[in-house]
Amino acid sequence: MGQIKINNLDIQAGANSICSNIIFSIPKNTVATIAGDLESGRHELVDAILGYIRPTNGTILIDSEEIQTLPVNKRKFVCINQDWSLFPHLNVRQHIEFGLAFHKLEKGEAQQRVDRILQVLGLAEKQNLLPTHMNYLEQFKTVIGRAAAIEPNLVVMREPFMSFDGHKKRQLAGLFRELQSEFKFSALISTDNPLDTMGISEQLIIMSKGYIEQVGPTREVYDYPSSMLVAQMTGEINVLQGQVVMGGDFYMFTTKVGGINLKCKEKLRIETQVDILIRPEHSKLVPLGKTADARNVFSAKIRRIDFMGGFEFVELATEDNTTFLSVQNAEQGFQVGDDIDVILTRDDYTIRKR
Repeated sequence: MGQIKINNLDIQAGANSICSNIIFSIPKNTVATIAGDLESGRHELVDAILGYIRPTNGTILIDSEEIQTLPVNKRKFVCINQDWSLFPHLNVRQHIEFGLAFHKLEKGEAQQRVDRILQVLGLAEKQNLLPTHMNYLEQFKTVIGRAAAIEPNLVVMREPFMSFDGHKKRQLAGLFRELQSEFKFSALISTDNPLDTMGISEQLIIMSKGYIEQVGPTREVYDYPSSMLVAQMTGEINVLQGQVVMGGDFYMFTTKVGGINLKCKEKLRIETQVDILIRPEHSKLVPLGKTADARNVFSAKIRRIDFMGGFEFVELATEDNTTFLSVQNAEQGFQVGDDIDVILTRDDYTIRKR
């Protein structure tokens, strides 16, 4: 169970390039999410990692051992598909034993391993249940137990929670994280909606048109998206269009909502046109005129308020009728139609040249 490294991987179908120059790693015992649409190359990349297709260039390593030429059954990788692939005629214990049947373990050792997994899963008293008599949490525990039984180098999950509603998705994601930590395996979750699994992933890999758009720690990718595509895939985003009017430690930008002072990692010329990407929760609403000494403030009117789980998603109309979304604590007490001031609470938003 070492670190998984993907180095300069290329995948082709005939003369067509599917993926190019793919580079990332999954540290030992961590969870990564890889996300992208049907044309991103994500599916083919995951197939190459699993050994279902052969890359045309590059390497796949477990620590320092190259495995890209190994057959599927020699990699100790487990794939969990969207439907979980439980066998209707096997009970909990038999599912966990299933994977071990293809690995040469002494009978006593295999028995002890299955017993330990059943205890960790909390299913020792339910080991004779068939899938039709299990609830969805027990089914999921069985799936993870079956995967963990072979002590895999990597568990790949394809859209594992797609069939469930929001509450069950959160339950299953939390359960997966708990069991992954207990069994200590590395995992790669493949999805077209990273919002389902960002909360349980240390690393996020966003793909587009055969390339990696951005890879990094999940919070870093969320807070500092490298492109509009990444920003939109990972959550709600506001875009303020601006122009550089002054440089220095803090750049001054003119925007339709007024002047804004921000740090910028990249040096920008005066009059450069930019997009400033702002997450809704990186703003604060206060009553009109109650901003004290805050900088980066603009006025707006509340157009709509949606209450969601203790938070209010507040849709604002700025003075030039630009729409701006802010997420606030539900105790703020604002009403539709209120005139308010918006304080931008960070000074290091992502700034992209236009």
